[in-house]
Amino acid sequence: MNTQWRQPSKFYSINPMKQQRQELSYKKLNELRKNATLCDFTIKTVDGDIIHVHKYVLMSNCMYFEKMFSEKSKDDDQKCIHVLDIDGDILHNLIDYIYTGTLIQIHEESVERILKGADILQLFDVQDLCIEFLLRSINGENWLKIKKIADSRMMFNMPNVCFKWALKNFDEVFRCAGFLTLDIEQLKQLIDSDELYTVKEENVYIAVIIWVRHDEINRKHFLPELMKLVRVPLMNYMYVHRLLQEEPLITSNRICFEYLTKIHKDMFYQHNKTPNHDTVRRTQRGFITRSLPCLSYYVTENETEEYDSSPNLNTENIPE
Repeated sequence: MNTQWRQPSKFYSINPMKQQRQELSYKKLNELRKNATLCDFTIKTVDGDIIHVHKYVLMSNCMYFEKMFSEKSKDDDQKCIHVLDIDGDILHNLIDYIYTGTLIQIHEESVERILKGADILQLFDVQDLCIEFLLRSINGENWLKIKKIADSRMMFNMPNVCFKWALKNFDEVFRCAGFLTLDIEQLKQLIDSDELYTVKEENVYIAVIIWVRHDEINRKHFLPELMKLVRVPLMNYMYVHRLLQEEPLITSNRICFEYLTKIHKDMFYQHNKTPNHDTVRRTQRGFITRSLPCLSYYVTENETEEYDSSPNLNTENIPE
């Protein structure tokens, strides 16, 4: 079912007395339901539990049941349905919500199951609550999982939101264990984007190396196409010089070694400085010029700058 991502509706004030009467009415109806008083229908969960309900309460608060009970069935005397597509605990929770307007606290472990149940029952306000929770909880470790949930539920624009978040927070993303689970196409899409933000291009190179090393036997053949997506001219000249000498994945791969050697020669009279500000947008390939800030510039003989030329990957906090 297509889950539309809508802007939250505006809050309109309600007469306090009227709101109080509504709350008391729903509370009383829920008490009647729990005591099976005047209930005219039952719902059987996938676990075999029986939930007693009132048809007209469900019809007035849930499009799924409104459609079900409005249509004339072959058996007008049907008194029970068996719901197999929603987990039992989630169905109990959603029926409680229909009667009370109160939803149990959403957790990362339950949000996908609640969202699935809300999709089936067409409880759009519950869908909105789940989407708001997902947006608030997105981080470097779970952005890919949230994107997969959004893809599977066909949430409008949500997958794109997750991907753009990963681009803007790449330096956090590649240090998390979830980064190592990316497939090759997802990784290529990420590091090839002109909208990727990073403190320094060396981080993109490090990300590629740790991704390959995580499953070196099955991933090392991807290294040439991945290295061509790294903006090597944006890296420090001495950094590239040292990795050509000391990085086994590069020195043992003829295509990568020759490719980087050629770029290294082109960089001979140019040196890239580490950006002075915290985060910069990567420049598009082909636009690395002296007119752009924080990029390559020619160094005269009188200009000297100390720089740690060792391609130190500093992977102590990066998951294996």
